[in-house]
Amino acid sequence: MNRKIVLLLIPVLLIAVTLLLLFPNHKLIDYKNSSLDIKTVNSILKYGELYDKYENVTIDNLNINIDLVSGLYTNNYKKLEYDASILFSLIKDINKVTFSNDSNTYIFEFATYDKLFNVVKNADLSTLKSRLDNMSTDKIYLGNINGIYDLYDKSEACELSDFTIYEDSNFKYDLKCSKIDLIEVIDKSGNIYTLIDALNNNLFNVENLLNKNLNITKIAK
Repeated sequence: MNRKIVLLLIPVLLIAVTLLLLFPNHKLIDYKNSSLDIKTVNSILKYGELYDKYENVTIDNLNINIDLVSGLYTNNYKKLEYDASILFSLIKDINKVTFSNDSNTYIFEFATYDKLFNVVKNADLSTLKSRLDNMSTDKIYLGNINGIYDLYDKSEACELSDFTIYEDSNFKYDLKCSKIDLIEVIDKSGNIYTLIDALNNNLFNVENLLNKNLNITKIAK
């Protein structure tokens, strides 16, 4: 080989080797059945939808805590769910993934997504992505309850007055911003309920709503 060509190729090879060391040619599926550690979590999150919003990862027992940059994530809640679901699918033992910043906390529990995907660790990664891609874009996704019910908010503006959606002898639960009759509940069969009807028919209880993408205040009497 011509000596000049060899000299020209050396910098190219050095750059290629450097890039390979900095950015290993892993595929997301390569992390299947990984053990729970911070390095693995960070590596998986690089494939996530909101990786540039994550500042720090800590692990407490089988719970993953991820610090978010400041801001509201109401409209990106479904992307947080997707990023949590790939962690549930790929890492062997996780109970919960919590995303939080100074003003908000978003909690995703393994049990919910294990039911939703009918054993999440057996779910194909394309199935997880398909769920995200097929979500409605003209409504705000509020979360899933018990792996069965998806909640959406059709409100176009924040409701100024609070609405008490439930109360008992000890507490009342006030909904802020969202308009109660514009929150819909959709089950796996595609049946649609209003939130009030879902609560009145005991499809789930008001406590199930507290960790979702809703502004609900639990007030002691």
